[in-house]
Amino acid sequence: MQTKKKLNFQVQNLSGMETLECTVDQLIMAGWV
Repeated sequence: MQTKKKLNFQVQNLSGMETLECTVDQLIMAGWV
């Protein structure tokens, strides 16, 4: 159970980082355009 919670947190953190990276990419794209 503890491992599952840790894994879930890791996946959520990865999703958050991915979303943040995507947002930064969009901002850079908007800057270039």
